Amino acid sequence: MILFSIFLCLIIYFIIKHILEVRKYPPGPISIPVLGNLFQLAYYIKKTGSPLGAFKLIKEQHGPIFTIWLGPYPAILICDYELAVEAMVKKGANFVDRWNPPNVDVLRKGHGLMFSNGDYWVEQRRFTLHTLRNLGVSRNIMERRILDEFHMRFENVKSDDAIFINEVFELITANIINRILFSYGFDEKNLDKFYSLKKRMDYQLDNANLLEACVPEFAQKFSYFKKRSEKMMEPFFDVKNFLQDQIVERMEEIKNGTHEVGEEPSDFVDAYLMEIQKMKDNHIESSFSLEALVMAVFDLYFAGQETTAATLAWAVCYFLNHPDVVERVRNELRDVTGGNRDLSQNDKLKTPYFNATIHEIQRLANIVTINLFRRAAEDVEIGGVTIRKGQAVTAQIGNILSDERYFADPDKFNPDRYLSDEKLENQTIPFGIGKRACLGESLAKAELYLIIGNLVQRYKIEAVDKTPSENPLNASSAARKPEKFYIRLNEIK
Repeated sequence: MILFSIFLCLIIYFIIKHILEVRKYPPGPISIPVLGNLFQLAYYIKKTGSPLGAFKLIKEQHGPIFTIWLGPYPAILICDYELAVEAMVKKGANFVDRWNPPNVDVLRKGHGLMFSNGDYWVEQRRFTLHTLRNLGVSRNIMERRILDEFHMRFENVKSDDAIFINEVFELITANIINRILFSYGFDEKNLDKFYSLKKRMDYQLDNANLLEACVPEFAQKFSYFKKRSEKMMEPFFDVKNFLQDQIVERMEEIKNGTHEVGEEPSDFVDAYLMEIQKMKDNHIESSFSLEALVMAVFDLYFAGQETTAATLAWAVCYFLNHPDVVERVRNELRDVTGGNRDLSQNDKLKTPYFNATIHEIQRLANIVTINLFRRAAEDVEIGGVTIRKGQAVTAQIGNILSDERYFADPDKFNPDRYLSDEKLENQTIPFGIGKRACLGESLAKAELYLIIGNLVQRYKIEAVDKTPSENPLNASSAARKPEKFYIRLNEIK
C-alpha cells in the first residue's frame, strides 16, 4: 500500500509538472508526460497520409503557431509565411542558434555547419560562403561545370536505352559537389563505393520518420532503442569515414609533395587546410581543425546532393504526368536558344514560364518533411504569441508551401499560378529563410535551371513501362522522394 501511494504521488507530481511546463508554450494538442503527442501524431499521420497532413490538421485546430511534443521534447511550429518572416527575418537575430535533438552529437561532436552554434558557427559559415564564392559558385565557372557533367551523362544516350533517372541525377549532383570539395568526381575507381554508401543512406532516410524523434533520451539507453539508433546512424558514420579518408589522403599527398596547393586553392578541402595552417602559423586560436573540416564537408555534401537529386527526379516525374507543361517549357526554351545551343542562366529573364515551372516543382516536391529547429535567444512575441527563451522553433516550410490561402489547389501541379500572381515567388521558400537558410541555395538553383532546361529542350522524355506516381515513395519518411522509375530519351533534331 505504501509503495502504491508513493507511485501514485510520483505520477501526480509528473502530471502537474508537465501541465505547468505545457502552459509556457503556445497551444497545441493535449500531450502526456514522456510520450508527448506520440499517439496523436501517429493517428493524424495515418489519417492524412503524411506528417504535413498531420500538421495541417493541428494548424486548423490551434492556429498557425502551435506546439507539438515529440516525446518529452516540445517544439513550436510556425506554419504561416508572414509569421515565419516576422520570426526568422525581421527578428532573425533571436533565432540563429540551433536546437538539437540529443543524438546529434554522437556523429558530430559539436562540429559542422548545420547543427553548430555561437562563434564556431559564425566563423565556419563565413569562411564557407567566402570560399564557395571564390571557387566559382554563383559564377559562370560553375555553370560550365554543371553543363559538362550534364553532357557527360547524356550525350551518348540511345533512344532505346532504359535510364534509371533517379540514379543518374544522384550521380550528377554528387559529382558536381565532389568536384567543388575535392576537385574530382566519381569514376570507375570509386563508383561502386559511392553507390554502396548511397544505397545504405537512402534506406535509412526512406525509413526514418518523425516518430523517431519522439524517443526520450533516457529510453535511448535501453537495448532496443540503442541498437535501433546505432543501426540508423551507421550509414552516416560510413559516409563520414569515407570523406575523412579522402581528406587524410589529401593531407598525405600535400606532405609528400604529390599534391601542390597554390596561392589560389583549387577546391574546398585545399582552402580549408590552408586556413588551418594559417591559423597555426600565426598562433591564432580558431574553430578550424581536421574534425571541423570533416563535418563541414559532410554537411556541404548533403546540402549539395540529396535534396537537389530528389527535386530533379520529381521534375521528370511531373513532366511525365503533365506533357502539356513540358511542351510549353520546350517551346519557350527553344525559342530562346534556337535549339542549337545550351540554355544558360543568362537566359532566365527570357524564360518566365520555365522559371514558374521550377518554382512549382520545388513547391510541390516539398522534399523536407519537418525542418530543423532553432532556439530562441530571448523571449519574443510573434503574431501575438509569446515564444520564450530557450524554446525550440521552426518555420514549417512544407506547410507554408501548401497553404491554401496563397496556393489554390495546393496539391495540383500548376506553374501558371506564378504567372498570375508574382508575389507567390517570394512566398516559395524551399531553401528556408533567415540566417540559417540553406548554404547550397545558389548552386541548387543553377543545377535545377540548367539540368532540367537542357534536358527538356534536347530530348523528348518517355516513361518505361508506366508513368510514375505523383505520390511520394514514403510520405512519412524524413525526405519526400518520388518512386524509382526508368525513362527513355529521344533526341530532338
